[in-house]
Amino acid sequence: MNKTAPMSLNQLKKPPSKPVAQATPPKAEVKLYHVENVQFLLFNGKDMISRQLRSGQLWDSPLIEIIKHFLTNIEKPVVLDIGANLGAITIPVGLYVQKKQGQVISFEAQRGVYYQLCGNIFSNQLIDTCTAYNIAIGNISGSIQVPVLDLAHEGNIGALSLDENIRRQQNLITSTISQFDSVSLQPIDSFNFTKIDLLKIDVEGLELEVLEGSIHTLKNCGFPPLFFEVWGDYMKELIPKRTELMNFVQQRLGYKTVMYGELCIAQHPDNQIFEISYSKAAGLSMTRLK
Repeated sequence: MNKTAPMSLNQLKKPPSKPVAQATPPKAEVKLYHVENVQFLLFNGKDMISRQLRSGQLWDSPLIEIIKHFLTNIEKPVVLDIGANLGAITIPVGLYVQKKQGQVISFEAQRGVYYQLCGNIFSNQLIDTCTAYNIAIGNISGSIQVPVLDLAHEGNIGALSLDENIRRQQNLITSTISQFDSVSLQPIDSFNFTKIDLLKIDVEGLELEVLEGSIHTLKNCGFPPLFFEVWGDYMKELIPKRTELMNFVQQRLGYKTVMYGELCIAQHPDNQIFEISYSKAAGLSMTRLK
């Protein structure tokens, strides 16, 4: 009979060897922050909007207040937030229109940011007021490749343009872009909205495409006010497109426009709510017409 040699005491005490685990970088922290009467799920990273919210200040408070003024006398207002990001405008406006039995319909093309937007809608108990879509808005139906950013460390998530040429000229994104999500691209007209009371558009240089795909909706909904950024004058290649955008809004759509910094406030003569003027000396003046 074969016999096994007895084990020594040292052998009994030694546990079997295990492979050494590779260290993984710590995950960025996500916390729920209270900002005035709003709650936001935020990374603890460098993102510009998140930093301001973490400091206790709403992002772009003047825009939020102007939007509220426009919606004051509207029953059950419906707002489109195109380029909603994490919901810095969607959520405060959503809380306001919730009291009026209104709706905010938001579109965000970046998948990770869209999830954050949905978390903020849920955190503020706005699931019956706000609807969010992980869709890019443009002037055609199809799909678009959306860069995947390092959301935990990117300094300006909202600066991402879906136009590669604009991204190259801006040179604002610090993330190394090596991955893309294929995201549905749709015009607003494809949704067949019958009531829209205000559109806020923040799409980093693609405002013209969004509006080109919204012509029938704007007409069918009585030409609601438009709030959109007009920028890019520091990028020579974008100056012609900036001019084309303003010509489209003023001549093709027939809107009157007032510039408030980079924000364009556009109202149609058939649906003018305020008489608005702006100067650096006097600031923004709004006189209600209806």
